[in-house]
Amino acid sequence: VEELLFPDRRPRPMAAKQLLNLTATLGPFGLAFPAEPLSVQRLSCDQIRGRPFITGVHVSRLLAPIGTRDVYEFRVACGAASTRWSELGPSTLVWASSITAEANCPRPQSASGLLVTRAREDSPWWRAWSGGGHDHYAFGLLCGEQHSSVELLETRGSVEEQQTRRCPAGSFVSAIEVWRGFEPAGSYDLFEFRLDCSQMVDAFDGRGAASEASAGGAAGGGG
Repeated sequence: VEELLFPDRRPRPMAAKQLLNLTATLGPFGLAFPAEPLSVQRLSCDQIRGRPFITGVHVSRLLAPIGTRDVYEFRVACGAASTRWSELGPSTLVWASSITAEANCPRPQSASGLLVTRAREDSPWWRAWSGGGHDHYAFGLLCGEQHSSVELLETRGSVEEQQTRRCPAGSFVSAIEVWRGFEPAGSYDLFEFRLDCSQMVDAFDGRGAASEASAGGAAGGGG
């Protein structure tokens, strides 16, 4: 009777709140890279108000003929929102030409992995004085659980290495960490990457299942 007279007093099921749970950190990829990075930057969806997982990657590539330097800057999209561009450097290049490209997973998919290709284009003999050559990176964004890929930039010269990292089943990329390095002998501009893979879990489902899910995710979060 009391419930009929005072319907607001009826017990209501508690709504489940979802949290982002880190399941794995993948990387470094094993690409050619010097002993120490010159700069490191992490691009994450938790920096912006967007979707919890990365849905797109934008890359800006600058090529400088003098010194054959190559600069790559990155930003990631998390749904409709995007991070700021990275500032990996170097910041000053002479007569640099630039190209910007982006790859986005088809809606409603999120990125589940990343493919990185590095190619080397040696300088022609008449410009050998300017440096060793250019390092061309291309990227493939793996999308959804079926791992369909969308390509980003094209390689030139000879492909020297290619590496792929995929998140565990049910997990998606929530952050990308980029390292920049430089090898003076031959003027190699080199990059390495690390992925954070995460999944959404219920913070409370009435039976304490969320704590079990979090514990299981932490146990499976090796490098």
